[in-house]
Amino acid sequence: MVLILPSHDRPGMLETLLCSSCAEDPLTECIDNFFACLDERNVPIKRIGKVRARVCLTTKSKAHVSVDVAAQKEYWNLEHAAFDPVQAFIKGLHKGTQRTG
Repeated sequence: MVLILPSHDRPGMLETLLCSSCAEDPLTECIDNFFACLDERNVPIKRIGKVRARVCLTTKSKAHVSVDVAAQKEYWNLEHAAFDPVQAFIKGLHKGTQRTG
């Protein structure tokens, strides 16, 4: 089995999925405005998903953490519907490892 993140029909990376989990955060508008400002000024950004995740983390009390530590600190909403395919994939793996009989 293979899992493609954020999904088979959406480009990006793990950080893209993480940022989807906080799309309802009121600060998302501020973050969107920041990236729009950079775009208007033709500031090139490579690996936008990773950069956006770092910017999201700067809004937290301990902004210097990595994305995995941020998950442990519950900065990402891992219960968000964006993670449903990941949960289904993991459940499928678990079912595949169970033996009958």
